[in-house]
Amino acid sequence: MQTALVVAAGAFSVQAQAYTVSLLPAAQTVSTGATVAVDVMLSDLSSQGVGSYDFVLGFDSNVLGFDRVEDGFSLGIALGLVPTLTGNSLRLIDFSLDDPLWLASQQAGDLTLFTVYFNAVNVGSSLLNMLTGTLSDVNGDIVSFTSNSATVTVQAGTPAPMPEPGTVGLLLAAAVSAALARRRQPQG
Repeated sequence: MQTALVVAAGAFSVQAQAYTVSLLPAAQTVSTGATVAVDVMLSDLSSQGVGSYDFVLGFDSNVLGFDRVEDGFSLGIALGLVPTLTGNSLRLIDFSLDDPLWLASQQAGDLTLFTVYFNAVNVGSSLLNMLTGTLSDVNGDIVSFTSNSATVTVQAGTPAPMPEPGTVGLLLAAAVSAALARRRQPQG
């Protein structure tokens, strides 16, 4: 009877190890008009790897405008990264279709889940953070995770400098002007 209870308790245990979802770089400063890239990385994986995720990433749409997202292809053959933009949040979902054992064997070290690109549209600061999220291992079991936030500071862009004429160009212009002036002088 005790053996059956121990086995049953083990079947319902929650995975103790927490994965880490990192938004990198954690801080960056750009000028208005620049493109901002934020990598969403996964580390501290157990031997069960990762088989799916469903994250909602928050940002300030007054400062950053969503541009695109690129899949990190960490889930092998997958459903495909599906982004959904709603106001100040971006929902990102992907699900692996690979054999769980094979997928787990391919996921060593840190993984890039995806990279999000934003356009710096206005001066200000935007916090990027996981508003909600679900992460599952290769068997579909929910895995706990921790995550950091990132900050993007957008500064006013400096106007492009007016190109100054080069020395050779100035000398050439002076020579042409002198030659034309000579031709126009009355012959005496």
